[in-house]
Amino acid sequence: MELLSACQRGDEETLRKLLQEGKDPSEANGVGQTGLHVAALWGRPAILDMLIKAGANLNAANSFSGATPLHCAAQENERGDGRGRIECVLKLIAAGADPSIRDMRGRKPAFYSRNADVRAALGAPPEPEEDEEEDEEEEDDEEFLPDSEKTPVTIVTGFLGAGKTTLINYILHERHGKKIAVVENEFGAVDIDSSLVTANLQAKEDVISMDNGCVCCTVRGDLVKAFKSLAERNEKYDAVIIETTGMADPAPVAFTFNTQREVGAKFRIDAILCLVDAKHIQQHLDDVREAGVINEAVNQIAFADKILLNKIDLVSQEEKSTVRRSIKSINATAQIIETERSRANLDLLLGIGSFSLESHDHDGPTPKKPKRSAHLSGVSSVGVEIDGELDEQKFNIFMTKLLQEKARDLYRSKGVLKFHGSDDKFVFHGVHEQIAFGPVEDGWNEGEKKKVKVVFIGRNLDKEALHKGLEACKV
Repeated sequence: MELLSACQRGDEETLRKLLQEGKDPSEANGVGQTGLHVAALWGRPAILDMLIKAGANLNAANSFSGATPLHCAAQENERGDGRGRIECVLKLIAAGADPSIRDMRGRKPAFYSRNADVRAALGAPPEPEEDEEEDEEEEDDEEFLPDSEKTPVTIVTGFLGAGKTTLINYILHERHGKKIAVVENEFGAVDIDSSLVTANLQAKEDVISMDNGCVCCTVRGDLVKAFKSLAERNEKYDAVIIETTGMADPAPVAFTFNTQREVGAKFRIDAILCLVDAKHIQQHLDDVREAGVINEAVNQIAFADKILLNKIDLVSQEEKSTVRRSIKSINATAQIIETERSRANLDLLLGIGSFSLESHDHDGPTPKKPKRSAHLSGVSSVGVEIDGELDEQKFNIFMTKLLQEKARDLYRSKGVLKFHGSDDKFVFHGVHEQIAFGPVEDGWNEGEKKKVKVVFIGRNLDKEALHKGLEACKV
């Protein structure tokens, strides 16, 4: 975006021209970064001044970390002009920016600064306090648990008849030794059990306890309310499963964990699981749609971290092999688990950490070129491996541009990164424009080759352009 690029360069002339032409001063890229975020992050007080005077949103939060311009200005790193960032903090406060807003980690801007003047401007004590990020003085603050202590949530998708009802009834009734909560969201239409519905009507409760220790939450139309109901029970669950029948794109549910503090405080998205009917999936995948019409079965497979290939007892070995090839042509990285009657080892389905920055699931090999380069729908996987290090700024610009242009068609992205000047091991994962990114606490394994591995899954991806774009980020 021209406006954001001008803000990063500190190009006052170009910015002035764009604003005079009527450009929105709060224009954001695919991950919600506005000109104010960029100016604050790079320490461009003159640029920031121009945007403020043009009426830019002072408290806009980006979509991947919840950071406002104040969070960016308070950062202490080698990027941009450090003195300029301090000046940006003072200008934002003077203009009325709110220093009490917390990002997705529950942290106020002051948490990121040790500068006494900056902290004073942000209304914090000169010296950081040990419990600062868990400040309980804010009335509506929720206690943010560390990711390792949050309850993992699995989103279950699948075409009608794939076996979701059977799987969920198995979870709710079998003695598998796990305490699992099943949430039927507003997209659901699974008849879990007639006696369950009757019990719900009689008890007039949102959450029904099952004999095996699991629970079923039947709140519809409000996913946040469903998780509040579970949190209020003060019980520890091994996992939560959200059933999303009929959804081609589980992204709205996944976004809830980044945008709703009530949910993200105690729950974390763990993985997306797709059930596939081995007998009938091929006809759904090959169903020819009009241009622009989504093939739900293709999209569900593309978004998945794991595929439950169900009803394998109803197909021949040759038919099963054909289905597996079709699945891999769409999503080359998802693990396929073969089942009959939806019976599977729950340890293989739950708590796998596909969305965790601490997960080493990203370390697997990038997909090899399948025999069919892409499904007829245009949905495919592109893997890139690079020996060497990336320039962090170039990579950020590459991803920003990619998300601006392809966020809608980029279903999933994930990878391991090595940046020049840092020995940290960085990982990222994303659903559309929602990207989580950060260093892995335990770093590179001893003897592990430090290289870049990135996987993109989406529609009409330009493999050559993605390879060239990432190669251009090398130092």
